[in-house]
Amino acid sequence: MKNRFFVVSKVCLVILGMSLIHCTDDDTDTNNNNRNFGKDGVFVINEGNFQAGNASLTYYNLKEKDVNSDVYTDINGVALGDVGQSMYSDNDNLYIVVNNSQKIEVCDSKTMKRKLTINGLTSPRYFQPINASKAYVTDLFADAIHVVNPSTGMVDKKIALKGWSEEMIKIGSNVYITSPSSPYLYNVDSNTDQVLDSILISLGANSLRLAKDGSLWVLCGGDFVSGEKGALHVINLVQGKVQRSMSFTASDYPTKLCSNPQADTMYYINNGIYKLSTQAIALAQTPFISSEGRSFYGLEIHPTSGLICVTDAKDFTQRGDAYIYSVSGQLLHSFETGIIPGGILFERE
Repeated sequence: MKNRFFVVSKVCLVILGMSLIHCTDDDTDTNNNNRNFGKDGVFVINEGNFQAGNASLTYYNLKEKDVNSDVYTDINGVALGDVGQSMYSDNDNLYIVVNNSQKIEVCDSKTMKRKLTINGLTSPRYFQPINASKAYVTDLFADAIHVVNPSTGMVDKKIALKGWSEEMIKIGSNVYITSPSSPYLYNVDSNTDQVLDSILISLGANSLRLAKDGSLWVLCGGDFVSGEKGALHVINLVQGKVQRSMSFTASDYPTKLCSNPQADTMYYINNGIYKLSTQAIALAQTPFISSEGRSFYGLEIHPTSGLICVTDAKDFTQRGDAYIYSVSGQLLHSFETGIIPGGILFERE
């Protein structure tokens, strides 16, 4: 399957992003130096070409229908770096994880001006704040979780965790961490920075979301080498174990689990975009939004409106596209991105 091939290639090489773009809704490329970023936009993180140093950050304004192909560079006057991996936002800051540059850029959430850089990382993947002075950063090669101080930019220590660590979610004082190279979901106590427990799931865990009923949903893409199938696991956090699992076929490689604002519906990419009620006991058989030959790669749901944003990485060498759909699946916006558009972040109020 085409998506599976490129995802596996990305695991091996961490291929990644760049570029200048134009919006198909409104063919203008707006300079955002004086913009105060608010609730009407979406960021797309473009991985770019591996070792080319051309990662970029596309910004699209939903209200004005204008686009900036590389808002980080336009505002800060320097390139973002090599491999734009993911992005996290809080009330004050935007944290941009740049994988092969081994860093996280911390920017003002209103102006996008860089405040500081967190260096000393190995191959960072995702950022999870714990409190004002502590955050966790997962890593592809470090065999550890980095514990960083987002205020000072210092790496304070590491939590040993063998293998590749990926997406995280904080629930109370516990941080649940996916590990694609391991069949376990790990539970870390954020007060003590100790691994408390592990829950047996399956190989290829790549994303996770908390459901309205308190269950934790974990999407596993499977393992290309061993042939283990992907699966969607529903975990009872009180019992600390899987309460039900739904298996994919051997040719599937599902990724990018997301939830709607009500947390009663899950979405994921498996060539097309699928949606599933959290009460479901079996996987959906037909896509909610068909890929129609496109290489769907990134997926995110607006946290209040439920708008759906998906990216098309095309052939993973040229500039991609992003599409924004209504909750009913109607196409509302489309715009061109940089190379390999992966991470998506809707602005919050």
